[in-house]
Amino acid sequence: MEELDLILSQRRIDLKKETKEDYSMNTSDETYYEEEYSRSLTIKRKTVLNNKNSADKYEELKIELANTYLEECKALEEHTALWDSYNLLENLIESVLNHIDCGLLESRSIIRLGSWLNSYAVRENRIDEEISNCLKVLNEKIDFEEYERMKTKLLVELNSSNSIIELHADFELRRHNFKLAFKNLKILLEILNVNEDSLGKLKQQFDEILMNYQHCRCILDRNLPVVISQRNKMLLDGLSILRHQYAYLEEKRTAMNRLLVSFPKNLQECLRYSETGSD
Repeated sequence: MEELDLILSQRRIDLKKETKEDYSMNTSDETYYEEEYSRSLTIKRKTVLNNKNSADKYEELKIELANTYLEECKALEEHTALWDSYNLLENLIESVLNHIDCGLLESRSIIRLGSWLNSYAVRENRIDEEISNCLKVLNEKIDFEEYERMKTKLLVELNSSNSIIELHADFELRRHNFKLAFKNLKILLEILNVNEDSLGKLKQQFDEILMNYQHCRCILDRNLPVVISQRNKMLLDGLSILRHQYAYLEEKRTAMNRLLVSFPKNLQECLRYSETGSD
């Protein structure tokens, strides 16, 4: 990468030093064209093509570069599909875990409220058959430790994906290097004259960057399906916990709803009786 940037920088310096040259179209062994190098600078270049083999190598390298870019675009699409599936499962499992926490919080809240209502009803003699049945359901204990254990297991497995995240960060860095190397080499092939030795070195440097990028992507794409399979199993376990929670909460919610209808009625009757007696 440094050699590519050095050549580009040197070329900009050389352009400032260039003296007026003959750009006559009468020269048969030269080809002229105008190339926009940047937004603010237009460079008139003359490319010497005396050596036909050199020109052929340039064209072959351009074609090879274009084919490499197309192949990498296709491989990146396949990788992106895998990574999107992984991210979707990560977000879904996090939402399931949050919902499990909400279910545990509601369960504890119902039991706590049921316990206080039971103490009040016994102390103030506000119990009838309906209230007694509801309070019995509300005060049934649940094995919160089992839910906590299963939730903790899911959390540990979810947080065990740090290696994949680190590998993907490395992949993004190598992808950035590849895009930059591709862009620089393309510029050199299109608007600059580089001797054969320098071009060979630049091509070797590009190939090394490409190989590192491909190697990292292959490792990531080989591991992602395994992790995705593990995440699907985690999702199944999480949904199973939620199913049991909802079955438990449905019974508690029904009992609480009945209690919140019968308990106030009982309390109102007691208040009316108390007011009538005081009169």
